[in-house]
Order: sequence, then C-alpha cells, then structure tokens
Amino acid sequence: MYLRHIRLACLTLLLVSAARAGAANVDHPSIRPGERFEGPLFNVVAPKSEGWVGLSRNSSGMAFARHGATEPDSDVAALTVFQIPADSSPEEFLSQITVGTAKEVPAPRFEVIRSRIELSQARPYTCVKYEATSIDHGKSTLFSKKQPLQLQVVALYCRHPQRPDLGFAVSYSHRGKALSTAIEVEAESFIDSIEVVSPQEQPNKSYMDSSRQTRE
Repeated sequence: MYLRHIRLACLTLLLVSAARAGAANVDHPSIRPGERFEGPLFNVVAPKSEGWVGLSRNSSGMAFARHGATEPDSDVAALTVFQIPADSSPEEFLSQITVGTAKEVPAPRFEVIRSRIELSQARPYTCVKYEATSIDHGKSTLFSKKQPLQLQVVALYCRHPQRPDLGFAVSYSHRGKALSTAIEVEAESFIDSIEVVSPQEQPNKSYMDSSRQTRE
C-alpha cells in the first residue's frame, strides 16, 4: 500500500498535470509570481515567473502549471504529500522511491534517457533527490499520431521531520519538443521555497481555506 502511495505521489501528478496544462487556462485560477499559500504542514510559494495557473489545491498538496513558449510545451510545479512506513531507514526510503519512480515511466510509452536518484543532504532530515530525462512517445489515436516529447523531471522526496509516517515530494517538470536549459535553476528555486511548518505554528489551517499572500 505504501509503495502505491509513493508511486502516485509525484510523477503521476506531473504527467496528468502536464497534459492538462495544454488545455485553456479558463478553468484554472491565475497565480501571481511568488504567491504564498500557508497550510498546516507546509508553506508553499508558487514559482516566481509569469504565466502560472493553479491546477489543484487540497490536503494532499498543490500543483501549478503554465504553457510553454510554443505548443505543446508545458511546465508543472507540485507539492504532494503521501504515506510511508514510519520505521523505514534512509536506505529503505531511497529504495521505496527508486521502485516507485521507475514504475511511473513504463515502456514503451516512455524511453528513459537519463536517470539519477540518491540520498540528499539538502535538508536536515531524510531526503532523496531524483532527476530524469525521458522521451514521452504518447498515445496515437485513430485520427492523430502524437509526436514524441521530451520530459524532464527534478524532484526532492523527503520524510516529514515531525511526522515520520508522512513523506512529501516537491517536483518540477518540463515537457516539450526540446529540452529546457533553465529547468535546474527553476526547479531549485521552487524546491527551496517549500517550508515545513511545525504543528505549533499553524494548527488549524488547510490548503483549501488558507489565505493567499504574495512573497515580498
């Protein structure tokens, strides 16, 4: 059960969201650059560039998306919360994330070009850094044939420091005809902006009803 939660935590959201990002923005609220959302477990800061919309916002996390400079390019930034075994070691956590992410890019639709996953010391608690570049061959229909698209993902999976039974993934992805040369900088900025909140600070807020603030 835990592996299923891990598998669904990040990459499924990214792939589905990337597809939805190609749709019209009218169904999704516009997000100000650096807009801040406060919740019971995390403070989430939207990407600081223009053109982002909100895709989802609930107790399981948040997701933002934007159109690329050309069709069908899109970017997705997301925070997702998921359940994990409370007593797993850092090495076991790494193994769980490794298995879960591998199953999210199955052949023949996805052709993995490059992948790296390792324990990270980016934060003072257990985290795993994941980076991958794949070719998404998509699905052809009776009326059209999808062109292959480049899919880049940068993600940080962590165990919540106050809740050992919870993990969270902060992810940034780009999907388009060409690779993004800015994804490392943009992903690092978004990942670093996610703040873990102690229970004493905001015990009664949820992402559904929290106030929207803009980072100065």
